[in-house]
Amino acid sequence: MPQIRSVCVYCGSAGAVDPRYRAAADELGRSVAAAGIKLVFGGGRIGLMGIAADAALAAGGHVTGVIPASLRDAELAHSGLSELVVVATMHDRKRVMAERADAFAVLPGGIGTLDETFEILTWRQLGLHDKPIFLVDIGGDGRARTSGARTKKPLGFAVNGRSRIATHCRFCGISNGADAIHERCG
Repeated sequence: MPQIRSVCVYCGSAGAVDPRYRAAADELGRSVAAAGIKLVFGGGRIGLMGIAADAALAAGGHVTGVIPASLRDAELAHSGLSELVVVATMHDRKRVMAERADAFAVLPGGIGTLDETFEILTWRQLGLHDKPIFLVDIGGDGRARTSGARTKKPLGFAVNGRSRIATHCRFCGISNGADAIHERCG
């Protein structure tokens, strides 16, 4: 598996969000930045989108937002990003986000997050990409399972090429069971 240099995060842009999900978005953003991985997301400054982006930026990470011109104002585009890419349509947004990512992570969200998730899952099933897809496991304590050395838990669930859900090790993509963490990854 190629090294993951960037991860696209799909998540909600609504302001009223469960505190557990807010904590998970913050931890995911910080963890991605701490690992030297670029974060790519939908470009909004509110909701889980904004929380993940702000956390990655605060940790010194590179954050790219991709937003359609028609939603730039409606979604309150994040003005403090490393890069903000303004595209023409939602289809362009999904395409650009996918092109710029080596992997995908899904946090809670609404219909838009589901749309993005199902589309990237479909593209994987059709063989249009073979990038890892992580459905982030947010435990009862609100922590995204991103720190294998600390929690001994996987990042979440990933979809393999046969469209089945399998647990994967944190970012390495090896599927060896529910608590698979490899020393080189932790």
